[in-house]
Amino acid sequence: MVFSSRRTAIHPEWLQRITDDDEYVELPSADQLRVGDIVAYAVEGEVTHVAVVVRQDVMAEGDADPNLLLLSQWGFDGEFYHSLRDVPDAYGEPVRFFSDRKLC
Repeated sequence: MVFSSRRTAIHPEWLQRITDDDEYVELPSADQLRVGDIVAYAVEGEVTHVAVVVRQDVMAEGDADPNLLLLSQWGFDGEFYHSLRDVPDAYGEPVRFFSDRKLC
């Protein structure tokens, strides 16, 4: 959904090639995510899922996670808006973060 205009699914093993081809930059942490950026989830080092950031709210001081709203497709269950860590357990944890913004 994230890379194919919501028309199909792409196997997570293609994530690196797509982000390289489309000149995405890997961000060092979730606190640098902005609207339009991509979050990759993994279990035991294997990417299982990706989501796109659709809203970013100002974080309260002391918040552990950025206050983000993401959109992703959960298999055949449909598309869901969710927070950074609110995904099915099978998708694992957010581990990689990508942006197509031109960062200085």
